[in-house]
Amino acid sequence: MGIFSFKKNKKPTTSILTTQPDHDILKEISLKVHEPALQKQINMIGLTTNDLVLTLKLRPYIQANIEEIVNTFYASFALEQGLIDIINSYSSIDRLKLTLKKHILESFNGRFTDEDVSRIRRIAHIHVKIGLEAKWYMAAFQPLLVSVIKTVEPHLTTKEEIVEAVQSVTKIFNLEQQIVLEAYDNEYAAVRAKSEREKEEIRDEVNQLAIKLATASEETNAFIQEILAQSKEIASYSLDHLEVASSAEEQAYNGKVDLVKQSELMTFIEASTVEILNQMKSLEQTSEQINHVVSIVTSIAEQTNLLALNAAIESARAGEYGKGFAVVASEVRKLAEETKKSVQGVSNLITNIHTQIESMSSSINNVASLTTKGTTQMSDMNSFFDTILHIMNNNKQQSEKAKTELINFTNVINDVSKSIAQIAETSDSLKEMAKTM
Repeated sequence: MGIFSFKKNKKPTTSILTTQPDHDILKEISLKVHEPALQKQINMIGLTTNDLVLTLKLRPYIQANIEEIVNTFYASFALEQGLIDIINSYSSIDRLKLTLKKHILESFNGRFTDEDVSRIRRIAHIHVKIGLEAKWYMAAFQPLLVSVIKTVEPHLTTKEEIVEAVQSVTKIFNLEQQIVLEAYDNEYAAVRAKSEREKEEIRDEVNQLAIKLATASEETNAFIQEILAQSKEIASYSLDHLEVASSAEEQAYNGKVDLVKQSELMTFIEASTVEILNQMKSLEQTSEQINHVVSIVTSIAEQTNLLALNAAIESARAGEYGKGFAVVASEVRKLAEETKKSVQGVSNLITNIHTQIESMSSSINNVASLTTKGTTQMSDMNSFFDTILHIMNNNKQQSEKAKTELINFTNVINDVSKSIAQIAETSDSLKEMAKTM
């Protein structure tokens, strides 16, 4: 069965629409709207004071069934969970039911003035603020209108009265919808204008940011290029330092090898010196023995000379018989003298040799002392070269590590340079995006 049912046994005998309103009711009737555009809309839908009188007459029935009307209205919201979520985010169903009761009763108070227009616009503003779209607001009017008509229909006697009542109620609802839609449009326009202003501000900020970003990227790129050039120069220095370190290490190693050879030679010289010293000592002992033999020979020569002298004296006493012996004694004496002279020459030579041996021994001792000192110095120098080689090796390793780190640093700088270039491209893209916002 439709909303228009004509069960005559339920109809009242006297219609409220045909009953003339009393004077007090007429005092409450008011249709005063001062906005020209809204007045044209009222004229277009044909809303008159008669419609307001009719709705005022229907108010008691609306008020008597207001709970059912409101419950029916919000029952439609239950079909869309998103609407319930929106309502619960800002208010509650119970609070909105109280607000809706007041609003519906005010729609049936026989008045439509600037105050009512402001009230409807406030409602629309609240709906926009909580995010309830216009389509849902409009959709909710249909079950509300049906519920109102079902409420008043049993109290009307004829089809004509029902049609008249429906038309009056529809005009009130339609005008409210127009005001709400206009308010929605105004709110949306304000939101769009605000959004446009914010977009313009964002566009300006993005543009300024892009300019600053481009400037910063150019400066940073220049700085990065300078660092890159310096890092390459440092890398070149590092390579040179590495080559020098390698060369120094090689020279130090060669020096150590030569030093080892010199040390071996010094050791050999020291051993040879010791051997010479031993030979000199042996020679000195031999010269002492020779000198002893010379002394003996000299003594024998002196005794022989003395014996020859005595023989000559005795031969002279013998006269003619002793002449031959005297000649022999003279020759022996000469031989003894020559032997003594020769032995004395040998003795002098032995003495000179002994002196030279002592001098040579002293020199050899000095050489041995210097050789020992040189050997010690060689040992110290060998340790020194070991230390140098160790330092050179560490320096070489550090140079190689520095070279590797510089290469990595250069690669990082190259990556940063590429990133800076990408930032510059991004800033250009931001500029283009700012133009299209």
